[in-house]
Amino acid sequence: PAGDYAQLFTGIRMDRYEYFFRNRYTFAYSGGNVFPVDLTQETYPHYKSSELRTTYWSVPLGFNLKLNKKWSAEAYAFAGLLGKSVNIVRSPKDKTYNPGGLNDFQYGIGASIMRRHLGVSVKYIPTSVFKEGVGPDTNTLSFGIILHLILLHYYLQVNHSYFHFPNKLFLVSP
Repeated sequence: PAGDYAQLFTGIRMDRYEYFFRNRYTFAYSGGNVFPVDLTQETYPHYKSSELRTTYWSVPLGFNLKLNKKWSAEAYAFAGLLGKSVNIVRSPKDKTYNPGGLNDFQYGIGASIMRRHLGVSVKYIPTSVFKEGVGPDTNTLSFGIILHLILLHYYLQVNHSYFHFPNKLFLVSP
């Protein structure tokens, strides 16, 4: 029957993104603008890492196709709202909750292919991480490994995003 091979799906999900800053940088929000902060050796002698964490509550709408007994594929679009964000500098640990300048809304597309309970996924978010005119225009491209355990749908994702500030370009990645 057709119902066994194809289905439309929707729901509510929580998407968490972790962006790790390289080259001893983080960002700050002040005066309505986002700007890079260089975490120099003199200022942060015990620096370990710097990251931005965001959580979005999203509503996906997609199509799942069962290819045979072992293989399935899905494609979806989604839109979501920012729930929580925190900018962390480990030196030892300094947290800034809701650091400002982040985009409150995101949308994107995604796809995955699975063999039984293991799969791979890709997700593209054309919405910038920062608000328009406030920070750099960035996009997120995620690649992930899916481990599907009965009631648990777990994604391990790798996010890459390039932030461009005037005269500076640095990579944000895990």
